[in-house]
Amino acid sequence: MGAADTYEYAPDEVARALRAFAGLPALCWRTALAAKMLDWVDSGMDFTDALHLAKAEGCEAFISFARRFTAAASPLGAVKVCAFRSCLNACAAEGAQRVSK
Repeated sequence: MGAADTYEYAPDEVARALRAFAGLPALCWRTALAAKMLDWVDSGMDFTDALHLAKAEGCEAFISFARRFTAAASPLGAVKVCAFRSCLNACAAEGAQRVSK
């Protein structure tokens, strides 16, 4: 459940409002990060998901419990995105390989 579900605003409405807010002269805004995030919101991604994904750029991976988000975010290529369960399985397999050596 995200901002659109909680506050009953469509993703494009949220993006439009934030773009207007970003134009205020007293606001300090990380332009590249915000632009990328708002583009994802415009394309239908939930605001909070887009914000977290944009903030994760530069990280090795982004792990999520939300399968729908994982499927939507993976092709964007901002950061490796994987579902918690598959990451857990991969870590277990990697640990098993280390033990067997």
